[in-house]
Amino acid sequence: MQEKKNRPSEKQKSEALEELLDLICGRLQAYSGKTNYSDSRISLEMGKDASYLSKLYAKLFVPSLQGLCDICDYFGVSVVEFLHP
Repeated sequence: MQEKKNRPSEKQKSEALEELLDLICGRLQAYSGKTNYSDSRISLEMGKDASYLSKLYAKLFVPSLQGLCDICDYFGVSVVEFLHP
């Protein structure tokens, strides 16, 4: 018989996702704060909808891996640099 794997509960998954979104939004605010550009301008310059960053800050979605890479490319940092606090 296979041993039952310890899988995270839905609550643990939700908490982990919330932590990830907090990290992404915090780092994004830190990087975008170094520019004099509006969130809509940054969104458009990344090739996204003008409300992309606003929706992300409101935690209406989780950015895809490609979206995260686009954010990092815009600010000229690697994903590791972006996510490392």
